[in-house]
Amino acid sequence: MIVHMIGNSHLDPVWLWRWEAGVDEALATFRSAADRCDEYPEFVFTRGEAWLYRQVELLDPALFERVRALVVRGQWHITGGQVVQPDLNVPTDSGLRRQFLHGLRYFKENFGANPTVGYNVDSFGHPGTLPDILASMGLNAYVFGRPT
Repeated sequence: MIVHMIGNSHLDPVWLWRWEAGVDEALATFRSAADRCDEYPEFVFTRGEAWLYRQVELLDPALFERVRALVVRGQWHITGGQVVQPDLNVPTDSGLRRQFLHGLRYFKENFGANPTVGYNVDSFGHPGTLPDILASMGLNAYVFGRPT
């Protein structure tokens, strides 16, 4: 039997804690994932949310460069294309499009990456307009975890 596992973590950087604690958690998660990639060359990690990458870029440039190298090696896949994973019940169509516009621009400029998989593992809803928004932004697949 062959088992495939792709590493991932979900983080709400400001859910029930101050943003500084969320950033600390993001740094620890990025570092741990990069260590696993170095330890196991066959391991692949996925992560989205441009805001988290930007915090790593600002606070730990060496770690950011490690992640960039892992993206080039194909061990780190950028997914989602958004600035953050929003609650999809509240934002307007225009607001969601701006999430993708800014997130996709960040990933293209900093990694040469064009995510093609929408990613909202902790959203409490999915508007009927979402498939059209995803398609218009160049995303051809969608991963979600709620509702179960």
